[in-house]
Amino acid sequence: MLKGIYVHEISVYVSKLDTDAENPTKFHVGVLDPFLEAYINDTATTAVKKEQGAGEEELEVKLNLSLRNLLTVKFCVRKIENFWDPKKKEAVTIEATAVKIGSREYTALPDDVIAALPGGTAILMELSLEARRLNTLSEEEAKN
Repeated sequence: MLKGIYVHEISVYVSKLDTDAENPTKFHVGVLDPFLEAYINDTATTAVKKEQGAGEEELEVKLNLSLRNLLTVKFCVRKIENFWDPKKKEAVTIEATAVKIGSREYTALPDDVIAALPGGTAILMELSLEARRLNTLSEEEAKN
């Protein structure tokens, strides 16, 4: 029997890049439902026709992993606690805001918040992996 994943589950995550063990930034990370995952994968995928000669064409599909990670973080991080705002010069809590994708409503981090995340693509990859980890049941969870 397959065990379902609770799509409203939130995990509190502290980045491995955070050097402040006493007062870390906490990322509230949610899971990807299949509709959102399809949207992210389709947005981050491009298909290019390549000429093979004699009028033949080959279709090459490329997945932009950096864009996929960025969009995963944008839609899966629901809240950030104790984040140092470079503009306000203080620690703030940031909540994702409501957005519509097709007929479904999701939450998304504002682009300026994503742009302010330190560590460049490393933090995006780390948070994206955490979101995708939540979509996978461990062997123990699958048994229960």
